[in-house]
Amino acid sequence: MNAAPGARHETGEGDAWAALRLGNSLDGDVARYLVELDRQLQLYLARAMEHIPEAECLREGVLFQMTGGGKRIRAAMCTTACEIFCGSFQPAMGFAAAIEHLHNCSLVHDDIAGGDQARRGRESAWRRFGVAHAINIGDVCIPLGALAVLEAAYSARTKVALFQVLSELGLLVAQGQYMDIDPRRNDTPTAEDLRRVYTQEDRRGFRDGASRRGSSAAPRRGTSNASVLSRCRPGWRLRSDTTPWMSSSGAPVSS
Repeated sequence: MNAAPGARHETGEGDAWAALRLGNSLDGDVARYLVELDRQLQLYLARAMEHIPEAECLREGVLFQMTGGGKRIRAAMCTTACEIFCGSFQPAMGFAAAIEHLHNCSLVHDDIAGGDQARRGRESAWRRFGVAHAINIGDVCIPLGALAVLEAAYSARTKVALFQVLSELGLLVAQGQYMDIDPRRNDTPTAEDLRRVYTQEDRRGFRDGASRRGSSAAPRRGTSNASVLSRCRPGWRLRSDTTPWMSSSGAPVSS
């Protein structure tokens, strides 16, 4: 058909074009939101550098990890929830910065545990600074996360509640990491072994904790968002973990 996009037809093509345009518009809005969020987060991350002890490799390593990019999705989930209920995402920026610090900690340690040689399009922290220094770099991100909460303009009660949330989810992240590492002792896992590991592991973590809370508030219409995501994620994780085995980049086969 030669009709212009958006023209209505009995086949429903007009609705499809309208949906496509809406999707592109939403993508642009999300991209602009993430750019602005990243711009403001940089101020908090720069402030965090003032707390790093005067140790050359340590300061360089933390700065390397902080400036490695990333989409800020976890921080955006935090600020978006705040904006929905408060009308502005500004009150959540301190906690969003804390989430970014703890996420960086998990990335550094995950790359070491998995033997991943690259992260966000460049060498991982342990490949650049060595395993021992990378462990220390990841560890530093934990007190930086705590300081981000303590320095924020929250009430004492709110700060305690936020520490409770971060502590509980941090333990779940560690449990998920264990579940990712432990099966590697088995050189011939079955499909059921992989399904169980990836299904259980992917229920744990900072982002998934927020995802479940967000989806549980949505009206239930048949299969919930959380149910769909829980079924799809194991496949995404398996593809992510096995792709490096079939290419020249990423983690070695042994990891």
